[in-house]
Amino acid sequence: LLDTLPCELLEMERSDFDAVGGHMGAMVDQVQRELAVMCNDRTGDFLDGLERVRRMQELLVAARFVCRKGRHFLESACSQLEQGDVVKRYRRKQVLLEVLALLGLLLDALDKQQRLGEVVGSARPDFELATKLSRECWEAIAV
Repeated sequence: LLDTLPCELLEMERSDFDAVGGHMGAMVDQVQRELAVMCNDRTGDFLDGLERVRRMQELLVAARFVCRKGRHFLESACSQLEQGDVVKRYRRKQVLLEVLALLGLLLDALDKQQRLGEVVGSARPDFELATKLSRECWEAIAV
């Protein structure tokens, strides 16, 4: 189209100018129609893309929340480690478990001692059973 235009605008006659203007107007209309068709064809893709972006934003908000909670948990754990709270709690738990085991053994020994008292204090004492229970009590306490 530009090749048909004269080099200087002054060389153009009015009729040539009107023809070129009409042809340019027709080309602009054709380009607008093609652009409108292309936009209509791509609207679905555009809306799908917007939906994906919205979902990604929601996931990003959720990820930020998880990271914030994780960061808080890690900072708390780090400060506890720095203060030695975790080691103290672990050691305290270990001591309590050991004491619990010892209390269980003592309770068992006390039961055997009570039974021993019953065996010895009965009308017909069983000294063999009494000796056995006594030995078991001492073994339990010796731990």
